[in-house]
Amino acid sequence: MRNVRAWVDPICPWCWMTARWLTNVVQPERDLNIEWQPISLFLKNQPSPEVDYYETVLHTHKLLRVFESIDASEGNAAAFAFYWEAGTQIHHAGNRSVDAATLLEAAGLDAAHAAAYDDESWDDVIRQKMDDGLALVGADVGTPIIGLTDANGDEVGVFGPVISRAITGDEGLNVWDAVVTLATTPGFWELKRTRTVDPDFSDATSSPQPPGGTRGTGNPSRCRGAARSSLTSSTTAQTHHVRKTTMHAEIHNDFKTFVEARHSAETFQQILDEAGLDAASFGSQSYHNDAEIDRALDAVTTVLSQSRLDFLTEMGIAGAPGLLQAFIGYTEEGWNVLDLLEHIEPRMHKHVREEMGAFPPALKTERINDNEVRIDILSHRNFAGLANGFIAGFAKEYGDEVDVRLDQTDTGYTFHVTKTN
Repeated sequence: MRNVRAWVDPICPWCWMTARWLTNVVQPERDLNIEWQPISLFLKNQPSPEVDYYETVLHTHKLLRVFESIDASEGNAAAFAFYWEAGTQIHHAGNRSVDAATLLEAAGLDAAHAAAYDDESWDDVIRQKMDDGLALVGADVGTPIIGLTDANGDEVGVFGPVISRAITGDEGLNVWDAVVTLATTPGFWELKRTRTVDPDFSDATSSPQPPGGTRGTGNPSRCRGAARSSLTSSTTAQTHHVRKTTMHAEIHNDFKTFVEARHSAETFQQILDEAGLDAASFGSQSYHNDAEIDRALDAVTTVLSQSRLDFLTEMGIAGAPGLLQAFIGYTEEGWNVLDLLEHIEPRMHKHVREEMGAFPPALKTERINDNEVRIDILSHRNFAGLANGFIAGFAKEYGDEVDVRLDQTDTGYTFHVTKTN
């Protein structure tokens, strides 16, 4: 039997995907003794109360207090059952604000644990266990984290694996065996590539069962957190509709907010009617298939008589001030808009990917000279207009004037941005 520790936060979709893989695929075949540990993205990232995901990560941090209360009195298997219910509600039902009492009832646990939700005394326990995980892998990584024993019985840790879809059978076991081999090889440190897709939970029902198929039993032995998806979010290009991908629901919510503010709630409903979409479900889940927002954007051209590019540009300009404020801690005094654009990928996007559990497109940025930046957006989606709007909005916030040229490429889009003042 191999002892394994896994650190999770209920809001992190990558943790949830990895937890399901460990428990449903790996643990039954590889004889694992898994101990589930908390890692709080609220404590780790310390977000400002002004950012839009603050309340979400604070809520799931408080759910971890309940997790620890259960672990202390009923054991880790019971705590895992609570986590499983939370993951199911958040990532499949799209209920990010699900309350502790509901989760406890669903897991068949003592309702008295709900009192821990507002009990700050559990924070020291969470912080200590979180620090144990970070001590294995370093503080500059995100979630999930796995610790496992090597041939000498010593614990080694890895960040990941980060998987975007359910991997099962021999494929899932091969991934585990590869993780063990790499993690336990002296001198091995890192293997990584940029994520370009969202987690795909479409393989599961709305209420996936824990191992053994019984709710509330748990394991017999577990990103922006929810955040804005990107400075340059993007949606499926018309020529790629056959590609099955999902995207963060934040773009749906931004779309709705913009249309209702710029036009009206009635106009937003007209767009959904034209697209054949349901207002009750639009943006209600953590992740959606690309085709949903694509249909809404196609409907814009009919309802508003406006091109997709122009609409998204206006939406980007409107959203730029709030987005810039959300990442103000990653900017420096004295910057102009080109300095900001140059550092989006290594600073803002790095934070979004590794700390918030979100997945912006990859950017390749080249500073041509003091007055020019080239940005290659590597994405199969067609949100060039939104990126165009962000650039214009950022320039306005910095008091800069820019000339922007947009070229379509085989791998996405290229922006040539020249500062003219």
